[in-house]
Amino acid sequence: MLKSILIRFLAYPFCVFMICIGFQMIFETPNYKHEFLKSKAIISGVGLIIVALVYIITDIIIIVKKKFKQ
Repeated sequence: MLKSILIRFLAYPFCVFMICIGFQMIFETPNYKHEFLKSKAIISGVGLIIVALVYIITDIIIIVKKKFKQ
């Protein structure tokens, strides 16, 4: 119980940090010489946001299922 709370206490802020970095990658892309580099940064930003959201949503679903199971 304490171990899972500690992991969540560290993982959720890290996920929020990943989401912020993802938005920064999408909206503040530098002016590259080649356009494909800009699209790579946007795709990487979207991927980072998706990974963070998948962890948070999955963890919340697991918590809710455990609560209803009790």
